[in-house]
Amino acid sequence: MLNKRKYTTIIIAINFSLIAVLVIYLVLNNKFKTTITNPYVHYRQRDAFVEQHRGTDIAWSQNIGGSLNENAVAIFKSPIDTNIIHIFGNTQSNDFDFDFAGSFMAILQDNGRTVDFITINKGMDIVKVIIENDQYIILQNGQDDNYVVAVTRINFTGEIISTWSTTDTTNLYAKEIIFVNEDALNPNFIVIYSRFVGIFGYELIAVQINAALFPQNNPPISRIESHYSLDFLSAYRFQNQLVIFAHESRTNSAVQTAAIILQQVGGNAEFYRIDLNFEYSTLDLQPCEQGYIMVVVATDGTNIGATYIVRIDYDYTLSDLHNTKMKGVSFAKLLPHSKNYYVFLYSGQGGSMFLFDLAAPPSTKLQDIDGFSDFKNITDYFYQDYSNNKITIIGQSNRGVTINSIQEKTLTKQVVLGGSQSDREVNPIMLAEKTTNTITLAMTSYSASLTQQDKDVVRNFGDGDIWIVRLNQFLN
Repeated sequence: MLNKRKYTTIIIAINFSLIAVLVIYLVLNNKFKTTITNPYVHYRQRDAFVEQHRGTDIAWSQNIGGSLNENAVAIFKSPIDTNIIHIFGNTQSNDFDFDFAGSFMAILQDNGRTVDFITINKGMDIVKVIIENDQYIILQNGQDDNYVVAVTRINFTGEIISTWSTTDTTNLYAKEIIFVNEDALNPNFIVIYSRFVGIFGYELIAVQINAALFPQNNPPISRIESHYSLDFLSAYRFQNQLVIFAHESRTNSAVQTAAIILQQVGGNAEFYRIDLNFEYSTLDLQPCEQGYIMVVVATDGTNIGATYIVRIDYDYTLSDLHNTKMKGVSFAKLLPHSKNYYVFLYSGQGGSMFLFDLAAPPSTKLQDIDGFSDFKNITDYFYQDYSNNKITIIGQSNRGVTINSIQEKTLTKQVVLGGSQSDREVNPIMLAEKTTNTITLAMTSYSASLTQQDKDVVRNFGDGDIWIVRLNQFLN
């Protein structure tokens, strides 16, 4: 028989074992939110807050998020209610504002008060959002190892209408969605995605979907293959054709750009290699009046690293080539300007913005526009007045998120936000409203930045939240 002391020892040991099992259960089932750093009581419906230290620059701010990372992809004013803002994004969190990790639509009032958070698809990330007549069309890719590509249609109140997805889930990556026609009774759009095919790299796939038949079981499909790996750049509709631009990466690391023409999805592709007489990588490409304009960087030869502005004709042959005299450029952005283009280039030495005249001879010297020397990229822009060449541009700079307004070649206004966030990608996007003379911005803000001085963000639920900011009297 056990004496009383041994019996007590056994009971204590059993109790400790039960407590240990309970703790392990709670941790494994995510009952302990060890990553939460939010010091505030959380309500999903909450008012915006005002940053007093910014004076009248900021009308209001709002944070949405969870204990992990979020990013914003698109922002719209509701087409059916001018008092409502819709923000589309992705989250890794399943707490605070979100029930599930995946894609979401956040609904805010125009004064910044949060209304609702709607899960679109669990385990999916939004790539792009476009508006059809009475609904949002959302292109998505699977998170983590789920490589499915999907298109979801939702109405302007957040109700899901239907979803189409690929049956193949092997290494697929969503790239683009384009309208074929915008007929409300028979809308068609094309989805482009890439597929990893092993040692041969990537092929591109185009699928045409009729929304009236959503979800289609066997839509027309074109599988675009090359002897080289195809890296998607951009796609456009031109004269009832689908034109896809892609890098062709060869086994010896040489790269060039190809224009891939589909007369109709389901048919065969025609390839037009854009020959510049040297190997190159394309940083940006846009249609222009005479054909297409490209920013390329030489990848071989004596001019390796040199950056050129290239114009090609509609037959995809070289028209003219302009040496920018810059090397080490890693980011480029082309912004249409009447019949010309604003061109932004970023290298290790900083950023440069200039107005490029398509008709100018190649020897023309490019003149910098003030206000962009510390920009790292450009993520969004808005024409306040296209006829008077007034444009607002947003990007990430060494000082944080910077918003510049320029007219022709003159900087007219500049605002810098979140100065302590410049070391991480925040991908700001913009909703500009000329009728109210306001800009609403959405970007990622990180908890690490809250320990720095000169911060604009005073709330944070976890690592990377979405920070939403309303700027007053900016469009003038």
